[in-house]
Amino acid sequence: MLNYEDDNIKVLEYAGSDNQQIAKWKCLCKHCGNIFITRGSTIRNGDTQSCGCVHSQNEKKITKMLLENNIEFATQYTFSDLKGIGGRSLKFDFAIFKEGQLSHLIEYNGI
Repeated sequence: MLNYEDDNIKVLEYAGSDNQQIAKWKCLCKHCGNIFITRGSTIRNGDTQSCGCVHSQNEKKITKMLLENNIEFATQYTFSDLKGIGGRSLKFDFAIFKEGQLSHLIEYNGI
């Protein structure tokens, strides 16, 4: 089990794996108290800093709506081959899952 806690999040328990066989973890957001699921790789590389609540006001609204409707999601979702100018990793604001499988991606106010 991934035993991790910092100023931003605390890993609570294993939540299965996604369609790319990457481990997902249920976490507690220390900013707002929400429970969310994210990939282990985004925890290890420091990309997960919250459930999504520390972003723009509208991203906070999207997070709230997803949580209120019990929709499984991850924030700052990326793919290994999704690169921008200079090779920098690009991320979608939200990835929506249905029965553990990636269903939709949401990018709010981005290119």
